[in-house]
Amino acid sequence: ALAAADFVVIPTLLETAASRGIGALTATIRRVTETTNPSLKVAGVLPTKVVPKRRNSAQVYAQLQEVLGDEALMRTYIRDDVAVPEMDFRARPVVRRRSSRAASDYRDALSELEQIMTA
Repeated sequence: ALAAADFVVIPTLLETAASRGIGALTATIRRVTETTNPSLKVAGVLPTKVVPKRRNSAQVYAQLQEVLGDEALMRTYIRDDVAVPEMDFRARPVVRRRSSRAASDYRDALSELEQIMTA
């Protein structure tokens, strides 16, 4: 899939173990850019299942910002929301749920990605 893509979005949990995996994934992306698809770009790293009040979330976000820089880490994040597994169980997209925080966050993320990809 990376060989044919123009952009890749890297979703991540704001947990230490998940953030460590980003390094391995970016190394894979770098290899793909060097060997198969030189036009592949990372559109952004998208934090998911975020609980803003959790101190650990803020710490891992700050670490990612330090390592990745402001350009790679998306400003938008997806808050943890019970609507996500509910809509998944119903086989419906979460963005169709109007009262969901996560749905609103995903719409914001799509807007941010549109800006990134058209810049």
